[in-house]
Amino acid sequence: MLGLSDDALYFGATIEAVHAATFVVCTLFFLYIESQPAFDKYRIRPKAPLDPKLRNQAILNIATSHLVAVPYLAILVYPLFRWRGMDLHAALPGPLTCIWQIIFSMMVEDTLFYWIHRLLHHPKLYKHLHKQHHKFINTVSYAAEYASPIEQTISNVFPTYCGPFLCKMNLHLFWVWTFLRLWETFEGHSGFVLPYSPWQALLSVQGGAARHDFHHSHNAGSFGSLFKFWDWAMGTDAQFKAFVREQEASKQGKGAAPAATVTEEEQDKSQ
Repeated sequence: MLGLSDDALYFGATIEAVHAATFVVCTLFFLYIESQPAFDKYRIRPKAPLDPKLRNQAILNIATSHLVAVPYLAILVYPLFRWRGMDLHAALPGPLTCIWQIIFSMMVEDTLFYWIHRLLHHPKLYKHLHKQHHKFINTVSYAAEYASPIEQTISNVFPTYCGPFLCKMNLHLFWVWTFLRLWETFEGHSGFVLPYSPWQALLSVQGGAARHDFHHSHNAGSFGSLFKFWDWAMGTDAQFKAFVREQEASKQGKGAAPAATVTEEEQDKSQ
């Protein structure tokens, strides 16, 4: 097929299979809890109507990404992974190797994502490369993947693939890493803070859904993905922290509640 090796096709097809399966399971789960009043107490903000036109645009964009971008990008980069010695058929390594390689990949991904994401908010780049993703001011899980092809490549795929490439991760562990990374980003865009989620258990070092929800609702700071280290180190979570303080003061009757969202026009002016 187009002169591609069987190994490259296998690599691309299995990465897309894991990606698609994670997308479907997470999307169905969060659509289900969206429909259940019992979960309303875990909403970050009150439920808001979703523009059907935007929803349809997102579905078409995501379907194209899954059918074209994800598998073909994986196929294109496979020679690099092969050069690094990736064994497509090796079993999972021992527990310690799995743990350090996953943690290493998390750190690499978070660092690259933070700086690329922050760069995409530069006024000269934002409206051309990143504004599409911010059309969802009120986030839903599947909107995590609503992005232009350029953004998808440089901001999502590149940071996710770099860690495994550098640490010579084998394919089976790469599947696990892909699942974890996608699960976190779908939950981060869900609009819910679920108390029993493993990501909430890591809240002291992990940003949590509330931070990324604030990033979408106010288009301000909180650029990190898996961890909050870079936002803390660079001071780009100051507005989120101020927002949380205002919320707490409002609950105690010491001030007005902060705005739950800002309009798209206000967001554009801030970039």
